[in-house]
Amino acid sequence: MIAPTESAVAEASQSLEAILKETPDDEFCRALDRWGTVPPRGVFVVGPGVVYGDEAIFRLYDSSEAPGYRWPHLARLTYGDGCWRLESILGQCTSCFGTGLVEPDDTPCGTCLARGWGLIGSSDFALP
Repeated sequence: MIAPTESAVAEASQSLEAILKETPDDEFCRALDRWGTVPPRGVFVVGPGVVYGDEAIFRLYDSSEAPGYRWPHLARLTYGDGCWRLESILGQCTSCFGTGLVEPDDTPCGTCLARGWGLIGSSDFALP
């Protein structure tokens, strides 16, 4: 298990950057389709993240939206067999804007199943 330290965050961030750069385009496009995520117009830029145990979460931004970065994505990684694996990249829900609740009465969002990220049909799977 990885301790939730700054060095663990840095290691996971570097692994995510490498995965994003080294994954063949066709494999990455199939993964984005499986996750129900619109491909970036530019490239994904790794933002802030957190590591807890064997899981890491990072915000990703589309470089074509710089400097405003209006629509963030959420990357989820898991650690196993000595390396980080990308489990999913989900876009921020455009119905609840990442909160999981819909105004005005704070009902659970039906678009993302109250996760705040992704669509109902999106699913996680490992991308080495």
